[in-house]
Amino acid sequence: MAYTTKASGEGLRAPEEAQSIRALDVERDRQGSGMATERLVVFRDRSPAATAHLQIVPRRHIDNLNALQRCQEDHALVLEMLETGRQVLTRLHPGAKLRFGFHRPPFNSVLHLHMHGLALPYLEGAPKWKYLDWTPWWLPVESALKSLAPVDGRAAGPEAAAAHDGSPERS
Repeated sequence: MAYTTKASGEGLRAPEEAQSIRALDVERDRQGSGMATERLVVFRDRSPAATAHLQIVPRRHIDNLNALQRCQEDHALVLEMLETGRQVLTRLHPGAKLRFGFHRPPFNSVLHLHMHGLALPYLEGAPKWKYLDWTPWWLPVESALKSLAPVDGRAAGPEAAAAHDGSPERS
């Protein structure tokens, strides 16, 4: 993963080995929030804002949302991130209201694409303003999926419509 300092905004890339170590740590998560797939890793946020606050991260380095394009592959990746995050959060907190989204550049502090998954309610004193749909720094996953949908209108797969119901209550 790449990290940035808030003061300078300059990113420093971690070596590939560090990414592998982090993925291994996720697979050994004893609290049940960690999960790894062939393309993604999921782990708890270091500064949780909600009852459960996860990061859903592609293993392949992608700088941020701006690096994604309107194409089948990127739409499918974000859809897979949503489905994976929803699966983990639903297992941890059945029936909880779920929210998923991204911090838009330049408001992101980690220079590696990551989606926030939150099981509400927010924690007392948490900066919930960071996750409001109408702000310039937050992009709900529904908006990301809409902007990444291939131009020809086809979704990422036949299961896309069934897997993503688009309801704002859940996301």
